[in-house]
Amino acid sequence: LANVLSSAAFADDLLCPTSTIQDLKVQAKKLTLYSDWAALVISGSKTKARGILHSHPGKDQNGVTPSQALCQQLEGKIEIQRQKAQFLASHEPFLYLGVQITMDLNWKHQIQRMTCNLRNKLDNLDSSYASPRQTLDIVSTAIVPSFAYAFAVTPCTPADLIIWDNMIDRIIKHKYKLWNSTAAAMIREDSDNFGLGRTSICVEYHRRLAFALTSSLEDPSTRHRTISLNLLTKQIADLKLLSTSYLSKREGTNLHIRRQLNFCMRARQLISIHSSKLHLMKDEEGG
Repeated sequence: LANVLSSAAFADDLLCPTSTIQDLKVQAKKLTLYSDWAALVISGSKTKARGILHSHPGKDQNGVTPSQALCQQLEGKIEIQRQKAQFLASHEPFLYLGVQITMDLNWKHQIQRMTCNLRNKLDNLDSSYASPRQTLDIVSTAIVPSFAYAFAVTPCTPADLIIWDNMIDRIIKHKYKLWNSTAAAMIREDSDNFGLGRTSICVEYHRRLAFALTSSLEDPSTRHRTISLNLLTKQIADLKLLSTSYLSKREGTNLHIRRQLNFCMRARQLISIHSSKLHLMKDEEGG
């Protein structure tokens, strides 16, 4: 094998973002040339072309929507290794690094996927022969960590977190043969205080968001740190502008401001830290 193949090429979860269709075709050509040179076969069924026209009106003078306009320009027009990339509309979700994302950042698909995955894992655990103690250990060491993987980027409402907590509590109550009316506080209380010591999903959610922001602001890469800080500063400034317009001119609504957090990941992480009564401290000596 060493005489036949000196090196193997492998690529996964590759993203080529561009601002124009012409640049997208250039990137597709680059990918094709490199893949042909490295003898890397690209899966046509997994290759998608998509976009979104943020500044365009809902319909133009001909009644064409932005999604229809993009479909005309992208469907069957982007080729990689002589295969046509499949077109996806901006509202259609695609799985990237384990997260269901849409171009318009509608997170309901990811929330539904997380709920479905959690329900399947809990159902399998409930029907297993795991003891009550083993159930607690599996929940805390396997199910919750895998479930919380996307917390850093997924905006979850308090209602979502409560639903997931109740799903986990229900399985634990069943395993321990507790009444359905057993208080959740008893399950989540520390074992030293005669509880079961199950940490709430809410705690894990805020912990993940705090870790994501602080680790990005302290990343060894200067570029990563700079981008993270500038994004955070920009998002906070935009939210302040919206709140000022709402308070002084009564433009927009309070709900509109809250919805903007779905598009402001870094600001959302900072708000999570603030709501958790935590504080960020800057190390002046470290720069």
